[in-house]
Amino acid sequence: SPALEFLGIEYSYKELIRNIDLVAISLKKLNIVENECVTICMPNTPEGVISFYAANKIGAIASMIHPLSAENEIKNYLNVSKTSWLIAVDFTIEKIDKIIEDTKVKKVVSVSVAESMPLTLKSLYTASNVPKNIKLKNLNLWKKVQKFGWELPASCSS
Repeated sequence: SPALEFLGIEYSYKELIRNIDLVAISLKKLNIVENECVTICMPNTPEGVISFYAANKIGAIASMIHPLSAENEIKNYLNVSKTSWLIAVDFTIEKIDKIIEDTKVKKVVSVSVAESMPLTLKSLYTASNVPKNIKLKNLNLWKKVQKFGWELPASCSS
């Protein structure tokens, strides 16, 4: 049986674990350390699940925020949890851009839900969710962050 299913796309346990391993390696290479708070502001997408388990795997504290939260709620959550890294779905980036200066967040990773969508939905989603006028200084894209972990041999997972 599949480990995860999203919009008709299934992920085996092997695929899910491999992706968690890759992102965990990336987070380590990006100098996220044990007990550092990584907040995930994502819906229930494969990237949200992978980020959560990857942060836990390296000993970071994974904190979750609902992506439809208001700007002030997000700011409050980030400050209360002392978040230093934020992994957020692309449709929240405009809200985050408005409040980020009032937090201690060092880096933001933007994840497009389109990453895991079937091709037909991907083009519709991408066309309607392009953030505008973003001033975030430390913004990274999921694809770039994920590539740091691609050195992991196919046979390795733990």
